[in-house]
Amino acid sequence: MTIAVSTEGRAPALAGLLREALEAAVPEDVEAWVDVARRLRQEQRATGVPMADRRPLLLRALNRLYAERGVEVEAGAMSGFVSLVGAGPGDPELLTLKAARRLAEADLVLYDALVSPEILDLTSGAQRFSVGKRAGRPSIAQETIHRLMIRGATRGKRVVRLKCGDPFVLGRGGEEALALAAAGIAFEVVPGLTTAVSAPALSGIPVTHRGLASGFAVVSGHAEAAYRPVLDSVAPGSLTLVILMGLASRAAIARLLISRGWFAATPAAICLAAGTDRALTWIGALDALGTAPCREHIPMRRAPS
Repeated sequence: MTIAVSTEGRAPALAGLLREALEAAVPEDVEAWVDVARRLRQEQRATGVPMADRRPLLLRALNRLYAERGVEVEAGAMSGFVSLVGAGPGDPELLTLKAARRLAEADLVLYDALVSPEILDLTSGAQRFSVGKRAGRPSIAQETIHRLMIRGATRGKRVVRLKCGDPFVLGRGGEEALALAAAGIAFEVVPGLTTAVSAPALSGIPVTHRGLASGFAVVSGHAEAAYRPVLDSVAPGSLTLVILMGLASRAAIARLLISRGWFAATPAAICLAAGTDRALTWIGALDALGTAPCREHIPMRRAPS
């Protein structure tokens, strides 16, 4: 492999610096890389592997080159690396140690709309872009988020996809993991404290309690098609229901549950901004859930500290 640097004599010192930088970046055994790539290309041309699939396959082959030698390649050493990180409910002290470390090391952070500013402050010099989705507002398409992660990683960046709660609990983390795997991008999942459990807990509400609820179910409340099959299958009063993203549909959900045999006096709650100093909690009966206050200008009981 030959790499040439020339400024046509206008800046020879700069050309020298660039050559030194390239020599430091290119591995000493680049000849082995070229040999692996040459053989793989011949095989792929013979078997008709689509062009879009060839780069991810080459990356895996190069990783195997080191694995066969018994050399452990540090994540992201050969290319960029993506961490799907759970930010928890909002309090930076509720982050895992690994999540805090990944934020401190990140070059690029793609964060959800509800991630608290205190957590974003843990980043150190990283580029930060909001890619969150809010109900009823223009938002970035999920495919665009995939492209941003992949582009950042292919440029050698340590990318953190920062998601509220846990990445795999109603956060499309699974879709993002599949997109990264299909692109041949190395990634990891850093679990977070899910708001499905922590938001009620921070408001003094256990999701299970002996004699009252032996289990709980978590569903998305943003659309009836998402929550109705689950709610229809649950026996009235048999467990605790946790509805994420269900503020706008709370009246419809309450009506559905009562029509399915739940008592109108069943305890219900609304938890807002859990894990932050803006946390608010409303507690009342199920039949009052639809008209319960849920905005900052309406008095609500502050969650216990």
